[in-house]
Amino acid sequence: MSNEINFGAVCPMASCKRNAQCVRYANYLKAKNEEDSYQVLNFDRISYDADKGCSHFLVWEKQRWAKGFRRMFRTMPVCNTHYFWTRTPYLSESSYCRAKRGALLIDPNMQSALLKVFERNGADISIGFDEYVMQDILVEG
Repeated sequence: MSNEINFGAVCPMASCKRNAQCVRYANYLKAKNEEDSYQVLNFDRISYDADKGCSHFLVWEKQRWAKGFRRMFRTMPVCNTHYFWTRTPYLSESSYCRAKRGALLIDPNMQSALLKVFERNGADISIGFDEYVMQDILVEG
């Protein structure tokens, strides 16, 4: 059995002190009026503190995501570029190529992992990624 909570699960706790900012509660109110069925958090199994609220409180957060890393790749010594993708966290060459050309957005965790790999392989990481975009992301608070 998985303890991971689905981001689509809604929260019916009207008594929670943080429900005014919680995306889960807002989604509950919307689903209650529009949906025939929806997934609800089970508070018999989830710890809930009346003062702090639950640990699965969801909020929108703005994050800076990167697009592409061709410029950084070009600063790397040629001897380190052959099969470079195998040293990155990407699981396939196609995902790596899509991220390299900017077709796949790169989240902040992946950015830091890629910067370490580029630095180890002699690239100039001071130039950064090709482009950055701001994304609204759901995070547990």
